Amino acid sequence: MYDPTGDVFGLLRIGRDGLYVNTEVGKTTVSNQAVSELQPEPCNHHIASSNQCLNVDLWHRRLGHVNAYQVSRTAKMTRGMYCDGHHDHQPFNYCLACDIAKALRWTPRNKRKRASRAGFIHVDTFKVNPPGIRGERWGMIATDDRHRMRWAYTFTRKGMASELLGQLISKIRTQYGIRVYAIQMDGGSELYGASLKNLEYTHGVKIIKTTPYTPEFNGVAERSNRIIFDKVRATMESERIPIELWPLVLEDMVRKTNVTATRAIDGLTPIESFLNEAFPGQDNKPDLSGERICGSQVTIHIPQERRLRSHKFGPRGEAGIYLCMEGSQIYTCWVPSRRKGHQIVRSANVKFYEKVREKELLTETEHDVEPEIRKNGAPISSRPQSVTEQTKTPSPQSMDRRQHP
Repeated sequence: MYDPTGDVFGLLRIGRDGLYVNTEVGKTTVSNQAVSELQPEPCNHHIASSNQCLNVDLWHRRLGHVNAYQVSRTAKMTRGMYCDGHHDHQPFNYCLACDIAKALRWTPRNKRKRASRAGFIHVDTFKVNPPGIRGERWGMIATDDRHRMRWAYTFTRKGMASELLGQLISKIRTQYGIRVYAIQMDGGSELYGASLKNLEYTHGVKIIKTTPYTPEFNGVAERSNRIIFDKVRATMESERIPIELWPLVLEDMVRKTNVTATRAIDGLTPIESFLNEAFPGQDNKPDLSGERICGSQVTIHIPQERRLRSHKFGPRGEAGIYLCMEGSQIYTCWVPSRRKGHQIVRSANVKFYEKVREKELLTETEHDVEPEIRKNGAPISSRPQSVTEQTKTPSPQSMDRRQHP
């Protein structure tokens, strides 16, 4: 049988013999002038070759477990492989060694659509060292998928996370009339304890857990953490806030993020977008007229009930640092001159001394106000001291002993 693709016969020789060749995939049909068509017979490629053709699976192993394209391409660029052309760009047989040795971490690349309504919450927890001023070691940030509204909680024990999740679900339902229908979290279920399943039965919430070590599946929560943490770090560095005050700074940064416009929701603020669904038809734009710099120096009015009546010439205020705000007129401040456990003060009678020039941090100039209220008589420096730091004023007797050993 003639094979026009073989090494023995060619088209010119077949044509001189008066034969007509019709080549199809996998078979060759030969006919002449007298016979309309001969019986077709399948013909293997390179059947007349002196060397046996080698398959892709064998050369896949010979070349160090390369893919099928590399095998076929190498066969065209070299001699002696005799690779079957039918295997070009086709997957070859299963190779267990390749699947084990070359296993990759799959990352979703498709852009996920936002939820159609509020109530799909992304949750992530984190641990912080050193602990906060009230002993907080853990934190949790919850983000609504539709409106990017955020809530933050800090707590002392890791088992409190599930309890706080239940409080958040009830809060959203009571204050905004929105029912939480799904909560997505990472695979660290040990952080939430056995009471996590009670949320499904008590509130009818679907709990979605991602697989371990795949934070990209909970990307909304991870991105929220980065946004909030960057703001907390920058604020504490710029205003020189003691590190143990991070829970209050975190609370203020979450509140400020909710009133900041974002492209994720078409340029709206998260609080406005969230309230537009909860209370449609109302003016839900946030009012920032009372916003102040977190970490700025303040003077807080001392109520008459806390002053001694006999001290007619005593101070009427105390110096502190502004940390966060509740509502529109209540400010939470840190007063380092008070004893430990009573340094966090909530007041509406606060006077602010904001630093408006960033170069003050670079040149290490003093704050706008240099308070001098301290029980032991030592002045408060321009950099607020840590709660654990103790300022000791040397007594005259100790100074005399140093001068006269």
